[in-house]
Amino acid sequence: MFGNRSFLSFIAASLLLLTTPATAQDAGEASSATGPISLTGLTAGASAPAVDSEAGAALSNVSEGIIYNATSTPNEPKTAESDVASPTSLITIGETEINMTAEAPEATMQSSEEPSTTALTEDNASMSVIRTPQPANRIGLRSVSNIGLASIGLLQEDAPAPLNSFIWRQSETANILSLILSTPSYGSSNTLSTPSRQIMVQPAVPPLNAQQNINALVSARLEWLAGAGQSDSLSALVRKLPDDEEWNDWKRWQVQYDLMRRADDTACNEASRRSAETLDGFWHKANIICLLLSGQNAPASFASDILNASGEDDDNFFQLVDKLLGRRTEISLDMNDLSLVHLMLMDAAHETISLDALDNMPSSMIQALPAFRYLDPAASVTVSYRLYERGLQSSSDTEQIWRSLKTAPVPAEAALSELGSVSLPGPGMRSLHGSSSPFLWVALMNRTGADTDSLVRAALEAEARAGRLSVLLPLYDSLVRHRVKVNNAGTLDDITAQLYSFVMKANHPAQALPDGLSRQGGEANYLSQILNVASGDVWDVNTLEELDLWHLLPLLDALGLQRPEEEWLARSHDEAATQLTLGRSYLNVPVGKMLALQQASGSGRIGETILLIAHLVQEAHLGYFRPEDGAVMIQALSAIGLEDAARNFGRELIIGQLERHYQAQEN
Repeated sequence: MFGNRSFLSFIAASLLLLTTPATAQDAGEASSATGPISLTGLTAGASAPAVDSEAGAALSNVSEGIIYNATSTPNEPKTAESDVASPTSLITIGETEINMTAEAPEATMQSSEEPSTTALTEDNASMSVIRTPQPANRIGLRSVSNIGLASIGLLQEDAPAPLNSFIWRQSETANILSLILSTPSYGSSNTLSTPSRQIMVQPAVPPLNAQQNINALVSARLEWLAGAGQSDSLSALVRKLPDDEEWNDWKRWQVQYDLMRRADDTACNEASRRSAETLDGFWHKANIICLLLSGQNAPASFASDILNASGEDDDNFFQLVDKLLGRRTEISLDMNDLSLVHLMLMDAAHETISLDALDNMPSSMIQALPAFRYLDPAASVTVSYRLYERGLQSSSDTEQIWRSLKTAPVPAEAALSELGSVSLPGPGMRSLHGSSSPFLWVALMNRTGADTDSLVRAALEAEARAGRLSVLLPLYDSLVRHRVKVNNAGTLDDITAQLYSFVMKANHPAQALPDGLSRQGGEANYLSQILNVASGDVWDVNTLEELDLWHLLPLLDALGLQRPEEEWLARSHDEAATQLTLGRSYLNVPVGKMLALQQASGSGRIGETILLIAHLVQEAHLGYFRPEDGAVMIQALSAIGLEDAARNFGRELIIGQLERHYQAQEN
């Protein structure tokens, strides 16, 4: 119930809007008592307001309320099309039928055969579907059994063979649920991010004893995908959820996501249906946006005025709607209270969206952000970085966006200072805050001063200490090649030359280095040796000696490298080699987790193995894992049939150790 003031305002506005000539009454029929107008239905006797001829819109004056009339079908992203087309469940139609309620077969048949009511506008330019409410036991998403809900997923053409319908075989639901909730969606290892994502969307037989935790299990998968920014896959899964109250928040998310990526028809059909059924202001706002996007200005204006008069407190929304309707030209938004709805309207109104405006943007919407056309430079760079670090955008596409900025949003010195001031979560951990990284790169790429190479070196060392350089290697490889091209590599000091060589070799071990780097970067050949190894190769003694990488032997053994034939005792007669020294500091991985990893991989628990490794490493600096622990992880990936992932992860661990070697000072 509205308060007295809101109620009186609502009545007054409603009377003003709806004052029209009285409709004809049957002789002797008494006039109906006038009552408050509900958001979910206009009074049957009220005349529709005049339709804006420019909008070419129609306002359906029916009990269901203002209905969005779709006039066009936008082109959806190809990724979304493929995702939507491929969701599947392991539960068959026969199994679904078994779970159907058997008490009311007649009602079920009637609801399944009941046609939709269709209303045409006068110019026959658009069509609105007025959906007739159906019985609760209709054939549809509600009939999906709980087990069927737990098995929903998306077919994947690029997934390795072991990631199939039995990824959770022999795993306990309680264990899997705990791992999903505690495993970062992305982090230090791109190699692990890929199979982690694939098992989250894979249609699979649920883990053991899932009956009591099915909704929690599905919710955990959705939340994980949201954190990973896998918006398209998340959208496809949400469309498979039943129409139960428990999933209402995800259904609301779906409409916002569709509106952001211009899939207006799908979202607006849902918004018009929901706005006719509920007083929830969100659905009425969504319906108003749909009316605006389809050019139906008169119905949008009418619905906005009704919503405002009802007491809805959202000044940003009504300002933006008024601007789109041409009722005002200047607006003053509260930037601390911006929602997704406001951002959509800002983009439609050609209002610049700043980086601060994106602060409240959830990760679940990341793949829709490129659809915004009015991002300022800082926001554009940040959006591309968020996509890139989650593996949603290639390095080449990211670089193209960053290079398009001829002026850096933030000076290099300021970005470097911010990067260096970020506190790590703990010794050996990875920095979770990389917001200054894209600004630093852009500033360095545009810089031409004599001190640029010194700043690039400082940036590389800072990113290495933060544990993020391995993720940024393709971008810094391009930056380093640019610096070598515009500046004579022969003028670089030895440390900078060696660091440049490492970046180029770590990103592409087989690429040839410029003459200046080959001459001054004396470690270049050794870097090629250690970074270009393959199973069956014999590792090089001099490489480990010169780079001081003897501690990597467990990793090399796990990757299948062979030891050279040497008289090791004779080599050990060197006095320096016989001295005892303290070793490097490493992260202490919980013994129980490592034993659990060996147990899971040995038992063929594929999904559990992947989640365990990702759980352990994604928030840490890969250079701070004890090589013996890294070897166990490599062997675990091999044991479940992910040989390519094992090899690539091993290479990431080696690069992490080299990052630590080149980061100038250890934290």
